[in-house]
Amino acid sequence: MSSAPSSTRSARRLPLAGALRLGRPSGIWFKPALGVVAAVAPPSLLLAALGRLDRAMYTTAGSPCPSSPPP
Repeated sequence: MSSAPSSTRSARRLPLAGALRLGRPSGIWFKPALGVVAAVAPPSLLLAALGRLDRAMYTTAGSPCPSSPPP
C-alpha cells in the first residue's frame, strides 16, 4: 500500500478536450432538421385537427424513425 499523500501527486488530465471540442457546423445542417419537421408535422397537425394532442408525443417519437437513413 502506498502512503504517499495526495497533495504531492498531481492529477493527470485525460485527453478529452479534442473529442469534446465542437467543430464548425456543416453547410447543410438544416436538411436533416427539415426532414424531421416534414415527418412530424402531418401527424401532429392531423391530431390537432381531431383534438387529440394528447397522442402527439407518440407520433412525434415515431415519425423520424422511417426518415432516418439506414445504417
